[in-house]
Amino acid sequence: MILRNRRPFLLLLSCVLLLLSACGKPMGQPAKEGYVAGVVTKSSSSEYWMTLRRGMETAAEELGIDLIILSPDSEARVDVQSKMVETLVKREVDAIAVSPIDSYNRPEYFDMAEEKGIPIVSYDTGFADLDVPYIGIDTRKAGEAMARQLAEALGHKGEAGIVSGGLEQQSHRQRMEGFAAYMENELGKKLFVRGNYNVRLTDEGMLLRKRAEDILDMVDKTQDEFKAMGSIMGGDVRIGCAESDGIKHLARRIKAIQKQYPAIRFHLYSGDTDDLSERLDRGLFDFAVIAQTVDLSKYNYLEFPEADTWGVIMRKDSPLAQKEKIRINDLLDLPLIVSRQGLREDIPKLFGEKADRLSVKATINLTYNGSILTREGVGYVLTFEKLVDISEQSELCFRPLTPALETKLYFIWKKYQVFTSAAELLLTEMREQMNIAAV
Repeated sequence: MILRNRRPFLLLLSCVLLLLSACGKPMGQPAKEGYVAGVVTKSSSSEYWMTLRRGMETAAEELGIDLIILSPDSEARVDVQSKMVETLVKREVDAIAVSPIDSYNRPEYFDMAEEKGIPIVSYDTGFADLDVPYIGIDTRKAGEAMARQLAEALGHKGEAGIVSGGLEQQSHRQRMEGFAAYMENELGKKLFVRGNYNVRLTDEGMLLRKRAEDILDMVDKTQDEFKAMGSIMGGDVRIGCAESDGIKHLARRIKAIQKQYPAIRFHLYSGDTDDLSERLDRGLFDFAVIAQTVDLSKYNYLEFPEADTWGVIMRKDSPLAQKEKIRINDLLDLPLIVSRQGLREDIPKLFGEKADRLSVKATINLTYNGSILTREGVGYVLTFEKLVDISEQSELCFRPLTPALETKLYFIWKKYQVFTSAAELLLTEMREQMNIAAV
């Protein structure tokens, strides 16, 4: 039945939504002369929402209210949630409580409910721009309280990050803003630029995000290491790699290991020496392969048996391609493409005082991308030999520098490193491959 005066019922419904801590039995059929409330949650697959459901059912039974509780299968289904509210309106329940998945767009069911005189309240999450009663905590203050507790637990030192739900939900946004506001005050730095419908990270915020991602990577790596501890049957080995043909020696050892232990997985990451060394120092890699002199105070190493030869990648129709070898002076007036590490570390060593006369048009992280720029006529790539296709079918060729210039390649790991069985196996194999002891 439809009750004309629904204001008293809103108080009862509020009581139901506030008594969410208990767990009770499933609801029965609606009472013939009782109030009937419709409740729509955000998800049926979350322990949090299942707990709230049990609490609402118990509170409703104690207060003599019959509930119809509907739940989408996930918090991403805004469309399903809207249809569920519309279903409750069509059933002409006495009132509806909804925890909106999208807080920032006015759903059509408000007009439908208003026509039938059915009041709607929000709980757990509110509507941002609508005059709708809200039952729940102050999520912004909750975010501040979480940040305060975390800061105190860390002794107001260390790193912290935010992993948030979708910002289309007001509770997520406010909780994150409260957390960020406290952290901004703690750090003395602004982390976010807030808009009406988005939040953009400042440079300081980007740094905090990067550190948080590193922490999560480290957690995953640590979990994998504990799982593989004491067992050589499986495990994960993470290796940071510079671009070099010398990686073939590593590839051969990986192939040999996986032939005997197919459950061992290897994860290779490309980057320059600074990036690889930084991640190795933070424990995100087990090993790194670098093309630069080793810092003996921090790392043990194996030297690869072959060095990389420096030269120039160019189009075959370039006038410079007529030469068998390239001198430094040949490059002074040409548009060059170099790696960021090369521009910072290698170019000054290769060109000396002439480095200031170079015309660097682009910097790259991966030589393959540089080769595409060269193919399209942007410039000449200064890099190692054997990194791109220079077959007869290719439009590109490689010419070495003269006098010959070479860079050695090193397999490094942190001193006093404790390895998993899988990582230890790779180190043993690499020593055998190179026929050299660790320094």
